Amino acid sequence: MTYGWALLVVLIAISALAFFGVLNPKNFLPDQCFLFSGASCLEPYAGIKNIFGFDVVVFRFIFVNGFSYTMKGILIDLKVNDVSIPSIISDDYLGQFPPGYTVTCMAPNKDLGSGQSVPCGYSNFASVMGVKVGDKIKGEIVLRWTDPSGNQRKRTGAFVSTVSQI
Repeated sequence: MTYGWALLVVLIAISALAFFGVLNPKNFLPDQCFLFSGASCLEPYAGIKNIFGFDVVVFRFIFVNGFSYTMKGILIDLKVNDVSIPSIISDDYLGQFPPGYTVTCMAPNKDLGSGQSVPCGYSNFASVMGVKVGDKIKGEIVLRWTDPSGNQRKRTGAFVSTVSQI
């Protein structure tokens, strides 16, 4: 056997691994959130649950205020697969959401002090979101708040998670 044949066997083996998804980089990404300096995101999760015959995808994470001041009027939205999940003002957290609706982290009249955290939950139809169990999804977190000087702030971050069955 010559080196040419050995190289051909190696290329065929690598091609087979790539074809069957073993070398897909999405398989190696852990579940994580990325926010900007002064804020953090913990415990990202995405799961699908069947509610009254509809597959509903649920997203959740914990937002932590790392600024040295109180953030006022916080609104945190999530966009996944180019589908914006609109905010609904509520203090609930990941209860039985009606399909197609979402629960935002905070209401405009709520404040979050320095070092405090709040759980965030969102839901929508799985078919609308274009996700299924086992998919690795990436979303955009959009955070809006008012600083102590009264300035309106807006920053974005990233959400990465593998969809599991609830």
